[in-house]
Amino acid sequence: MILIGREVSQLRRYWIDLHNSASQSTLVQEEDKVLGTAQTTTKPIARPSIEQYGVHLWRVHVPSAMSRLPRLRCLLSADECARANRFHFEHDRNRFAIGRGVLRDILARYLGGQRSAVGISYGSFGKPIMSQLNNVGISFNLSHSGEWVVYALARECHVGVDIERIRFDINHAELANKVFSKSEQRLLNSMDRKVKAEVFFKVWTRKEAFLKAIGRGLSVPLSSVEVMSSPEDPPKLLGTYSKLVCGYWSMQDINVSDAYAGTLVLCGIIREVTCFDWIRGEYC
Repeated sequence: MILIGREVSQLRRYWIDLHNSASQSTLVQEEDKVLGTAQTTTKPIARPSIEQYGVHLWRVHVPSAMSRLPRLRCLLSADECARANRFHFEHDRNRFAIGRGVLRDILARYLGGQRSAVGISYGSFGKPIMSQLNNVGISFNLSHSGEWVVYALARECHVGVDIERIRFDINHAELANKVFSKSEQRLLNSMDRKVKAEVFFKVWTRKEAFLKAIGRGLSVPLSSVEVMSSPEDPPKLLGTYSKLVCGYWSMQDINVSDAYAGTLVLCGIIREVTCFDWIRGEYC
């Protein structure tokens, strides 16, 4: 039986500026007004520590990280370099290289080791994992869309994250027929165009974040995972393709930037979400 978390206990969301300076503190507070976050704080982070059922959420703005691209490329494995080169467009190659280079930098902070020594492998359905993290009980997941890459890290529980840039140039109703449940389709079709686009991507990220958390990705039809009974309700898992997926699953909408939808999923109650902005931290 799947138990669904309707409320997230003691949730705090804030992007932490890793430089302890007054001027940068002002930047963070101004940005948090846009993000709609509840609290801001500034403090230097050396080796972060994640509490039980806490989540660390990191973001990186890809265009702002372009000046670090050569050094980030040096952190990639041969397989990652080959994957980056398979992208047809340069901006996709750069985003992949920055995303994976920053991932290694972030994970090394929690391990207290060298970034180039971080070993990343993949599960049966393509979910990235790292053997060293098993020794300290940390799991992670990442997502990228448009100009942003986001990383979620948690202790001793499955975590998934997904973000999508909200687009108005697609037929949302047509896509919903393929990836929404019947009840979700009816709700979406009753909305006007602007609301429909925002709700479509919110629902999409909820479904995908859950499937990424359980390590299945898009190998499972999105239509088999139901996450919306009403647009006004908080995010929650209503049903799933398999009764074998058990546990208490929490969902939380995340606001990475304007014009983006995002969802964080955790097996357990999300007690606290601490957010970091990598670009204002220690660079490679």
